Amino acid sequence: MMQKPLAFVTTFLIFMLTAFSALATGPQLNYHGRIVDGITNLGVSGTRNFRIEIRTPAGLADNCLMYQETQSKNLVNGVFVIGLNNGSGVRTDATLPVYTVQQVFSNKNSFGSFTFAGSRCVSTTPFTYTPTATDTRRVNIYFEDPILTPGVWEPLPTQTVAYVPAAIEALNVGGFAVESLLRVVNASGNPSTLPTPMSEAQYGNLVSLASGGVVTAVNGLTGSIVSITGTGGTDFNITTSGSNVIFNIPSSSAANRGLLTAADWATFNAKMANTGAAVNAALGYVPLDPANDLSEVNPSNARNNLGLGSASVLNVPAAATNAAATEVVLGDDPRLTGAIVSGSSAGGDLNGLYPNPGVATVGGKSAAQITTSVNDTIAATNAATVSTLVKRDGSGNSAFNSVSATNFSGNNFLVYNTGNANK
Repeated sequence: MMQKPLAFVTTFLIFMLTAFSALATGPQLNYHGRIVDGITNLGVSGTRNFRIEIRTPAGLADNCLMYQETQSKNLVNGVFVIGLNNGSGVRTDATLPVYTVQQVFSNKNSFGSFTFAGSRCVSTTPFTYTPTATDTRRVNIYFEDPILTPGVWEPLPTQTVAYVPAAIEALNVGGFAVESLLRVVNASGNPSTLPTPMSEAQYGNLVSLASGGVVTAVNGLTGSIVSITGTGGTDFNITTSGSNVIFNIPSSSAANRGLLTAADWATFNAKMANTGAAVNAALGYVPLDPANDLSEVNPSNARNNLGLGSASVLNVPAAATNAAATEVVLGDDPRLTGAIVSGSSAGGDLNGLYPNPGVATVGGKSAAQITTSVNDTIAATNAATVSTLVKRDGSGNSAFNSVSATNFSGNNFLVYNTGNANK
Protein backbone atom coordinates (compact mmCIF):
# COMPACT_ATOMS: atom_id res chain seq x y z
CA MET A 1 0.00 0.00 0.00
CA MET A 2 1.44 3.35 -1.03
CA GLN A 3 2.03 5.91 1.67
CA LYS A 4 -0.14 9.00 1.53
CA PRO A 5 1.58 12.20 0.37
CA LEU A 6 3.28 14.18 3.08
CA ALA A 7 2.94 17.87 3.54
CA PHE A 8 5.97 19.75 4.81
CA VAL A 9 6.80 22.93 6.60
CA THR A 10 10.34 24.24 6.62
CA THR A 11 11.82 27.16 8.44
CA PHE A 12 15.10 28.87 7.57
CA LEU A 13 18.72 28.10 6.68
CA ILE A 14 21.26 29.32 9.25
CA PHE A 15 24.95 29.80 8.50
CA MET A 16 27.32 28.78 11.33
CA LEU A 17 30.81 30.26 11.44
CA THR A 18 32.25 27.64 13.78
CA ALA A 19 32.27 23.85 13.75
CA PHE A 20 30.88 21.84 16.65
CA SER A 21 32.39 18.48 15.66
CA ALA A 22 35.98 17.40 15.38
CA LEU A 23 34.97 15.71 12.11
CA ALA A 24 33.78 18.97 10.54
CA THR A 25 35.98 20.97 8.19
CA GLY A 26 35.22 24.69 7.78
CA PRO A 27 31.84 26.40 8.31
CA GLN A 28 28.53 24.59 8.82
CA LEU A 29 24.96 25.11 7.56
CA ASN A 30 22.04 24.28 9.83
CA TYR A 31 18.69 23.52 8.14
CA HIS A 32 15.63 23.50 10.42
CA GLY A 33 12.33 21.97 9.27
CA ARG A 34 9.23 19.93 10.09
CA ILE A 35 7.49 17.18 8.11
CA VAL A 36 3.74 16.59 8.66
CA ASP A 37 1.32 13.98 7.37
CA GLY A 38 -0.71 15.29 4.42
CA ILE A 39 -3.95 13.75 5.80
CA THR A 40 -3.73 14.22 9.54
CA ASN A 41 -1.48 17.29 9.53
CA LEU A 42 0.38 15.66 12.40
CA GLY A 43 4.12 15.60 12.54
CA VAL A 44 5.67 12.28 11.49
CA SER A 45 8.02 10.36 13.76
CA GLY A 46 10.71 7.77 13.26
CA THR A 47 13.83 7.49 11.12
CA ARG A 48 14.13 9.44 7.89
CA ASN A 49 17.09 9.63 5.52
CA PHE A 50 17.98 13.03 4.05
CA ARG A 51 19.99 13.94 0.95
CA ILE A 52 21.27 17.51 0.82
CA GLU A 53 22.48 19.03 -2.46
CA ILE A 54 24.10 22.40 -3.14
CA ARG A 55 23.83 23.35 -6.79
CA THR A 56 24.93 26.20 -9.05
CA PRO A 57 22.76 29.36 -9.26
CA ALA A 58 19.66 29.49 -11.43
CA GLY A 59 20.01 31.18 -14.78
CA LEU A 60 23.28 29.53 -15.81
CA ALA A 61 23.71 27.47 -18.96
CA ASP A 62 23.72 24.30 -16.86
CA ASN A 63 22.63 23.00 -13.47
CA CYS A 64 25.57 21.27 -11.73
CA LEU A 65 26.01 19.56 -8.39
CA MET A 66 28.54 21.39 -6.22
CA TYR A 67 28.15 19.43 -2.96
CA GLN A 68 26.13 16.41 -1.75
CA GLU A 69 25.78 14.79 1.66
CA THR A 70 23.43 12.19 3.20
CA GLN A 71 22.27 11.95 6.84
CA SER A 72 19.83 9.91 8.93
CA LYS A 73 17.60 11.64 11.49
CA ASN A 74 15.17 10.34 14.12
CA LEU A 75 12.14 12.66 13.89
CA VAL A 76 9.88 13.50 16.84
CA ASN A 77 6.60 15.19 15.84
CA GLY A 78 8.17 15.82 12.42
CA VAL A 79 10.87 18.23 13.64
CA PHE A 80 14.41 17.85 12.29
CA VAL A 81 17.65 19.82 12.18
CA ILE A 82 20.25 19.02 9.54
CA GLY A 83 23.78 20.10 10.33
CA LEU A 84 25.55 20.27 6.99
CA ASN A 85 29.32 19.69 7.09
CA ASN A 86 29.36 19.06 10.86
CA GLY A 87 30.76 15.55 10.57
CA SER A 88 27.49 13.67 11.17
CA GLY A 89 26.78 13.00 7.48
CA VAL A 90 28.50 11.22 4.61
CA ARG A 91 29.86 13.14 1.63
CA THR A 92 28.57 11.35 -1.50
CA ASP A 93 29.81 13.43 -4.44
CA ALA A 94 33.19 11.84 -5.10
CA THR A 95 33.68 12.82 -8.77
CA LEU A 96 36.75 15.06 -9.00
CA PRO A 97 37.29 17.87 -8.52
CA VAL A 98 35.68 17.92 -5.05
CA TYR A 99 35.23 21.32 -3.35
CA THR A 100 34.83 22.17 0.34
CA VAL A 101 31.72 23.88 1.72
CA GLN A 102 33.70 27.07 2.20
CA GLN A 103 34.82 26.96 -1.44
CA VAL A 104 31.33 26.07 -2.71
CA PHE A 105 29.73 29.16 -1.12
CA SER A 106 32.60 31.55 -1.86
CA ASN A 107 32.29 33.95 -4.79
CA LYS A 108 35.99 34.90 -4.58
CA ASN A 109 37.78 31.60 -4.55
CA SER A 110 41.54 31.80 -4.89
CA PHE A 111 41.43 29.21 -7.68
CA GLY A 112 38.99 31.29 -9.75
CA SER A 113 36.40 29.21 -11.63
CA PHE A 114 34.68 25.96 -10.67
CA THR A 115 35.18 23.04 -13.04
CA PHE A 116 32.54 20.29 -13.00
CA ALA A 117 32.64 16.86 -14.62
CA GLY A 118 29.77 15.97 -16.94
CA SER A 119 28.39 13.46 -14.41
CA ARG A 120 27.69 16.38 -12.02
CA CYS A 121 25.61 18.38 -14.49
CA VAL A 122 22.11 17.98 -15.95
CA SER A 123 23.51 18.30 -19.48
CA THR A 124 26.03 15.49 -18.75
CA THR A 125 28.78 17.61 -20.32
CA PRO A 126 31.65 19.26 -18.42
CA PHE A 127 30.85 22.78 -17.27
CA THR A 128 32.91 25.71 -15.96
CA TYR A 129 31.32 28.19 -13.58
CA THR A 130 32.92 31.55 -12.71
CA PRO A 131 30.98 33.16 -9.82
CA THR A 132 30.23 36.86 -9.56
CA ALA A 133 30.13 38.83 -6.32
CA THR A 134 26.30 38.61 -6.00
CA ASP A 135 25.76 34.98 -7.05
CA THR A 136 23.49 32.78 -4.95
CA ARG A 137 23.38 29.02 -4.44
CA ARG A 138 20.47 26.56 -4.60
CA VAL A 139 19.95 24.05 -1.78
CA ASN A 140 17.81 20.97 -2.52
CA ILE A 141 16.79 18.60 0.30
CA TYR A 142 15.16 15.19 -0.25
CA PHE A 143 13.91 12.74 2.39
CA GLU A 144 13.18 9.01 2.35
CA ASP A 145 11.25 6.66 4.62
CA PRO A 146 13.59 3.63 4.73
CA ILE A 147 10.83 1.40 6.21
CA LEU A 148 7.65 2.13 4.25
CA THR A 149 8.99 3.54 0.98
CA PRO A 150 12.68 2.73 0.64
CA GLY A 151 14.30 4.26 -2.44
CA VAL A 152 11.55 6.90 -2.84
CA TRP A 153 13.01 10.37 -2.27
CA GLU A 154 10.53 13.18 -1.77
CA PRO A 155 11.84 16.73 -2.41
CA LEU A 156 11.44 19.73 -0.17
CA PRO A 157 11.17 23.13 -1.85
CA THR A 158 14.41 24.43 -3.31
CA GLN A 159 16.01 27.06 -1.09
CA THR A 160 17.88 29.96 -2.73
CA VAL A 161 20.75 31.02 -0.47
CA ALA A 162 21.90 34.58 -1.02
CA TYR A 163 23.55 35.72 2.20
CA VAL A 164 25.64 32.66 2.95
CA PRO A 165 28.17 33.44 0.17
CA ALA A 166 28.57 36.94 1.57
CA ALA A 167 29.09 35.51 5.05
CA ILE A 168 31.63 33.09 3.66
CA GLU A 169 33.61 36.01 2.30
CA ALA A 170 33.86 37.32 5.87
CA LEU A 171 36.01 34.28 6.55
CA ASN A 172 38.22 34.89 3.51
CA VAL A 173 40.44 37.62 2.17
CA GLY A 174 40.32 37.58 -1.60
CA GLY A 175 39.26 33.96 -1.46
CA PHE A 176 42.08 32.96 0.91
CA ALA A 177 41.35 31.58 4.38
CA VAL A 178 42.98 33.28 7.35
CA GLU A 179 45.35 30.30 7.76
CA SER A 180 46.79 31.05 4.30
CA LEU A 181 47.72 34.65 5.12
CA LEU A 182 50.96 36.07 6.53
CA ARG A 183 50.19 37.28 10.03
CA VAL A 184 52.28 39.15 12.64
CA VAL A 185 51.94 38.52 16.38
CA ASN A 186 53.73 39.92 19.39
CA ALA A 187 55.72 37.99 22.00
CA SER A 188 52.46 36.93 23.72
CA GLY A 189 51.03 35.54 20.49
CA ASN A 190 48.47 38.34 20.09
CA PRO A 191 47.96 40.13 16.76
CA SER A 192 50.30 43.08 16.30
CA THR A 193 49.38 46.48 14.91
CA LEU A 194 52.16 47.51 12.54
CA PRO A 195 52.89 51.27 12.37
CA THR A 196 53.20 51.38 8.56
CA PRO A 197 52.24 49.08 5.70
CA MET A 198 54.85 47.24 3.69
CA SER A 199 56.06 49.13 0.62
CA GLU A 200 56.27 47.62 -2.83
CA ALA A 201 60.07 47.67 -2.58
CA GLN A 202 59.93 45.86 0.76
CA TYR A 203 57.50 43.35 -0.71
CA GLY A 204 59.89 42.81 -3.63
CA ASN A 205 62.78 42.20 -1.24
CA LEU A 206 60.66 39.75 0.77
CA VAL A 207 59.74 37.83 -2.38
CA SER A 208 63.38 37.86 -3.49
CA LEU A 209 64.51 36.50 -0.13
CA ALA A 210 61.83 33.78 -0.14
CA SER A 211 62.86 32.71 -3.65
CA GLY A 212 66.55 32.46 -2.72
CA GLY A 213 67.54 35.90 -4.01
CA VAL A 214 70.31 38.10 -2.57
CA VAL A 215 69.95 40.70 0.17
CA THR A 216 70.36 44.19 -1.25
CA ALA A 217 69.61 46.17 1.88
CA VAL A 218 70.93 46.00 5.46
CA ASN A 219 69.90 48.32 8.30
CA GLY A 220 68.18 50.67 5.86
CA LEU A 221 71.14 50.91 3.48
CA THR A 222 70.31 50.10 -0.12
CA GLY A 223 72.32 49.97 -3.28
CA SER A 224 75.00 47.64 -4.58
CA ILE A 225 75.75 44.19 -3.20
CA VAL A 226 77.49 44.13 0.19
CA SER A 227 81.28 44.40 -0.20
CA ILE A 228 83.83 42.46 1.82
CA THR A 229 87.30 43.88 2.40
CA GLY A 230 90.29 42.80 4.44
CA THR A 231 92.59 45.19 6.25
CA GLY A 232 95.18 44.98 8.99
CA GLY A 233 95.72 46.45 12.41
CA THR A 234 92.19 46.22 13.81
CA ASP A 235 89.94 43.44 15.05
CA PHE A 236 87.10 41.96 13.05
CA ASN A 237 84.20 44.43 12.73
CA ILE A 238 81.28 45.50 10.52
CA THR A 239 80.98 49.11 9.37
CA THR A 240 78.98 51.07 6.81
CA SER A 241 80.17 53.36 4.09
CA GLY A 242 77.66 55.07 1.85
CA SER A 243 75.28 52.41 0.55
CA ASN A 244 77.62 49.52 1.41
CA VAL A 245 78.00 47.40 4.49
CA ILE A 246 81.68 46.53 4.97
CA PHE A 247 82.84 43.40 6.72
CA ASN A 248 86.33 44.21 7.99
CA ILE A 249 88.41 41.03 8.16
CA PRO A 250 92.01 41.96 9.16
CA SER A 251 95.05 39.75 9.26
CA SER A 252 95.29 37.78 12.48
CA SER A 253 97.74 38.72 15.18
CA ALA A 254 98.40 38.00 18.83
CA ALA A 255 95.69 40.53 19.73
CA ASN A 256 93.29 40.34 16.78
CA ARG A 257 91.09 37.76 15.16
CA GLY A 258 91.32 37.54 11.41
CA LEU A 259 92.81 35.82 8.40
CA LEU A 260 96.05 33.84 8.26
CA THR A 261 98.64 35.34 5.98
CA ALA A 262 100.73 33.27 3.59
CA ALA A 263 103.67 33.61 5.96
CA ASP A 264 101.55 32.41 8.88
CA TRP A 265 100.45 29.40 6.84
CA ALA A 266 104.07 28.56 5.94
CA THR A 267 105.09 28.80 9.60
CA PHE A 268 102.24 26.61 10.73
CA ASN A 269 102.82 24.10 7.96
CA ALA A 270 106.51 23.83 8.85
CA LYS A 271 105.67 22.79 12.39
CA MET A 272 104.64 19.37 11.11
CA ALA A 273 107.09 18.13 8.51
CA ASN A 274 106.00 15.55 5.99
CA THR A 275 109.29 14.04 4.81
CA GLY A 276 111.29 11.21 6.37
CA ALA A 277 114.26 13.02 7.87
CA ALA A 278 112.22 16.05 8.93
CA VAL A 279 109.56 13.86 10.55
CA ASN A 280 112.22 11.90 12.42
CA ALA A 281 113.78 15.13 13.63
CA ALA A 282 110.42 16.57 14.71
CA LEU A 283 109.37 13.44 16.60
CA GLY A 284 112.77 12.57 18.05
CA TYR A 285 112.52 8.95 16.85
CA VAL A 286 112.03 6.98 13.67
CA PRO A 287 108.34 6.04 13.32
CA LEU A 288 107.11 2.90 11.65
CA ASP A 289 106.69 3.15 7.93
CA PRO A 290 103.59 1.32 6.56
CA ALA A 291 105.30 1.11 3.16
CA ASN A 292 107.88 -1.27 4.71
CA ASP A 293 105.30 -3.62 6.22
CA LEU A 294 105.39 -1.76 9.54
CA SER A 295 109.17 -1.69 9.47
CA GLU A 296 111.24 1.45 9.65
CA VAL A 297 114.32 2.50 7.72
CA ASN A 298 116.19 -0.26 9.54
CA PRO A 299 113.77 -3.24 9.54
CA SER A 300 115.97 -5.23 11.91
CA ASN A 301 115.71 -2.51 14.56
CA ALA A 302 111.93 -2.34 14.12
CA ARG A 303 111.59 -6.10 14.58
CA ASN A 304 113.76 -6.02 17.67
CA ASN A 305 111.77 -3.10 19.09
CA LEU A 306 108.56 -5.08 18.57
CA GLY A 307 110.10 -8.23 20.04
CA LEU A 308 109.70 -10.17 16.79
CA GLY A 309 113.32 -11.12 16.08
CA SER A 310 114.63 -12.32 12.76
CA ALA A 311 111.90 -14.98 12.43
CA SER A 312 109.40 -12.24 11.53
CA VAL A 313 110.83 -12.00 8.00
CA LEU A 314 111.01 -15.74 7.27
CA ASN A 315 108.83 -17.11 4.54
CA VAL A 316 105.88 -19.41 5.28
CA PRO A 317 106.02 -22.80 3.51
CA ALA A 318 103.14 -24.38 1.65
CA ALA A 319 100.64 -26.20 3.90
CA ALA A 320 101.51 -29.72 5.12
CA THR A 321 105.10 -29.64 3.83
CA ASN A 322 108.37 -29.65 5.66
CA ALA A 323 109.68 -26.15 6.29
CA ALA A 324 113.08 -25.32 4.84
CA ALA A 325 115.85 -23.85 6.92
CA THR A 326 114.81 -20.33 5.81
CA GLU A 327 111.09 -20.84 6.48
CA VAL A 328 108.78 -20.71 9.46
CA VAL A 329 107.57 -24.12 10.69
CA LEU A 330 103.79 -24.37 10.53
CA GLY A 331 101.68 -26.25 13.01
CA ASP A 332 100.81 -28.90 10.42
CA ASP A 333 104.46 -29.59 9.47
CA PRO A 334 104.62 -33.42 8.92
CA ARG A 335 107.66 -33.63 11.15
CA LEU A 336 105.57 -32.48 14.09
CA THR A 337 103.16 -35.43 13.77
CA GLY A 338 103.94 -37.85 16.65
CA ALA A 339 106.87 -35.75 17.80
CA ILE A 340 108.01 -36.13 21.42
CA VAL A 341 107.20 -33.07 23.47
CA SER A 342 109.29 -32.23 26.51
CA GLY A 343 107.45 -32.94 29.77
CA SER A 344 105.19 -35.62 28.28
CA SER A 345 104.94 -39.05 29.97
CA ALA A 346 106.97 -41.98 28.62
CA GLY A 347 105.27 -45.32 27.85
CA GLY A 348 106.02 -48.89 26.81
CA ASP A 349 109.22 -50.21 28.46
CA LEU A 350 110.00 -46.64 29.66
CA ASN A 351 108.67 -44.62 32.60
CA GLY A 352 109.02 -41.04 33.86
CA LEU A 353 108.98 -37.85 31.68
CA TYR A 354 110.78 -36.81 28.53
CA PRO A 355 113.50 -35.86 27.83
CA ASN A 356 114.95 -38.12 30.60
CA PRO A 357 112.74 -41.21 30.96
CA GLY A 358 113.80 -44.39 32.84
CA VAL A 359 113.76 -48.08 31.76
CA ALA A 360 110.88 -49.95 33.33
CA THR A 361 111.07 -53.38 31.59
CA VAL A 362 112.87 -55.17 28.74
CA GLY A 363 110.83 -57.78 26.96
CA GLY A 364 108.45 -57.81 29.87
CA LYS A 365 111.22 -58.50 32.42
CA SER A 366 111.81 -56.15 35.27
CA ALA A 367 115.13 -54.50 35.93
CA ALA A 368 115.69 -56.77 38.97
CA GLN A 369 115.10 -59.88 36.89
CA ILE A 370 117.45 -58.71 34.20
CA THR A 371 120.12 -57.87 36.79
CA THR A 372 119.90 -61.40 38.33
CA SER A 373 120.16 -63.04 34.91
CA VAL A 374 123.17 -60.97 33.94
CA ASN A 375 124.93 -61.63 37.25
CA ASP A 376 124.32 -65.42 36.96
CA THR A 377 125.70 -65.43 33.42
CA ILE A 378 128.84 -63.57 34.46
CA ALA A 379 129.39 -65.97 37.41
CA ALA A 380 129.28 -69.14 35.21
CA THR A 381 132.38 -71.47 35.69
CA ASN A 382 133.86 -74.92 34.78
CA ALA A 383 134.39 -75.70 38.45
CA ALA A 384 131.92 -77.58 40.48
CA THR A 385 130.36 -74.64 42.31
CA VAL A 386 127.00 -74.76 44.01
CA SER A 387 124.18 -72.70 42.39
CA THR A 388 126.45 -71.61 39.56
CA LEU A 389 126.02 -71.96 35.84
CA VAL A 390 128.40 -74.52 34.30
CA LYS A 391 130.31 -73.47 31.25
CA ARG A 392 131.02 -75.84 28.36
CA ASP A 393 134.61 -76.57 27.41
CA GLY A 394 136.19 -75.81 24.10
CA SER A 395 134.61 -78.91 22.60
CA GLY A 396 131.20 -77.92 23.86
CA ASN A 397 131.19 -80.53 26.67
CA SER A 398 130.15 -80.03 30.27
CA ALA A 399 131.23 -82.28 33.17
CA PHE A 400 129.13 -83.07 36.26
CA ASN A 401 130.10 -85.11 39.36
CA SER A 402 126.62 -86.38 39.76
CA VAL A 403 123.36 -86.01 37.96
CA SER A 404 120.02 -87.12 39.19
CA ALA A 405 116.82 -86.95 37.29
CA THR A 406 113.45 -88.70 37.35
CA ASN A 407 113.22 -88.65 33.57
CA PHE A 408 116.10 -87.98 31.26
CA SER A 409 116.16 -88.08 27.49
CA GLY A 410 118.79 -87.26 24.96
CA ASN A 411 121.47 -88.65 22.67
CA ASN A 412 125.15 -89.50 23.22
CA PHE A 413 125.17 -89.38 27.01
CA LEU A 414 128.41 -90.78 28.61
CA VAL A 415 128.25 -92.12 32.14
CA TYR A 416 131.38 -92.52 34.32
CA ASN A 417 131.86 -94.26 37.64
CA THR A 418 133.64 -92.91 40.59
CA GLY A 419 136.89 -94.00 39.13
CA ASN A 420 136.11 -91.92 36.10
CA ALA A 421 135.74 -95.05 34.00
CA ASN A 422 133.32 -94.94 31.14
CA LYS A 423 130.42 -97.30 31.62
